[in-house]
Amino acid sequence: MKLFLQSLLVGFTLVLAVGAPATETNLVLDAEVVVHSKVVRVGDLTRTPIDDELASTVLFAAPRPGHERKLSLKELRRRFVELGLRRVPRLSGAKSVRIRRSGALASSTTMERAVQKALDSMPLPPGALGQRWEILTMPRVRAVRGELSLRILDPGPLVGPGSIRVRVMDGGSSASAAFVRVRRSLRVVGTLVERGAKAGAGLPLAALAPDSLWVDRLVDWQQLFRFDESRAEWTFAREVKAGSHLRRNDLRPVLLVHRGQTVEWKERRGSLVVRSQVRARSDGALGDWILVQSPFDRRLRRVCVVAEGAVSSGKVGLRETLARARQSEDEGESP
Repeated sequence: MKLFLQSLLVGFTLVLAVGAPATETNLVLDAEVVVHSKVVRVGDLTRTPIDDELASTVLFAAPRPGHERKLSLKELRRRFVELGLRRVPRLSGAKSVRIRRSGALASSTTMERAVQKALDSMPLPPGALGQRWEILTMPRVRAVRGELSLRILDPGPLVGPGSIRVRVMDGGSSASAAFVRVRRSLRVVGTLVERGAKAGAGLPLAALAPDSLWVDRLVDWQQLFRFDESRAEWTFAREVKAGSHLRRNDLRPVLLVHRGQTVEWKERRGSLVVRSQVRARSDGALGDWILVQSPFDRRLRRVCVVAEGAVSSGKVGLRETLARARQSEDEGESP
């Protein structure tokens, strides 16, 4: 009987221990709270020490940088119940809590400096000597604690106006994509006309000089004329004034073969070069590939114009023609 009573007493004690309520946590609220992250945790609301599990519990999203939110005790208690906490703390201290997030709207100056720095570090396009960027419009981005970092996600326009996509990180805690309207100018190689020329005049080397200039339109860049080996075989299509930069539509090639003309055809066969007369079926300048017709078999063949009144199955004689043209230019320029 005595053993039975002792067992009953131990069991009753265990029931009381299990059913006893857990120690209630007293949460002393601060009236003013400043957070630096994107969320508000229980530990942000008080300066009194509480256990780590409760302190790290996320209550809700923080206000936008530079903004605040005011909560009453009733709203906080309701939020604790919604979270289903095992131990709902007892609230004391301030009657309401004003929660403010640090930071503010990033100033246009700060944002523009970050964009300009990122643009200046972009690589040059092939063929360009330099570049400069003009920012046309700026996005509005909020930055935590004023910290701002930016990364360009696409190359943007090759030249001229366009949009460029950037990734903005605010304080390292969040990121967003934005579009910036910009204008890109390039310094490219061109040809300066040092002495003016009339339409139909030849293209002497002494009248031209290599130069560089800024362009902000793709068509202007594509139309610029650059010297190559065939410069002696061009003439001016219109009058060109001194100090201007040469464009491709300022020039026209000298036709060395005309449609219907009988020309000399050179064909290499081993170590021999066979010459015959053929009729041109189209006009051609130096280096152009045209069709010719043999009077013997009437077959059409594709040949290259290598000199005035001369064509070849390959570029036989083309290099020699260019060398002679350059030599004649040099002799004409010497005093």
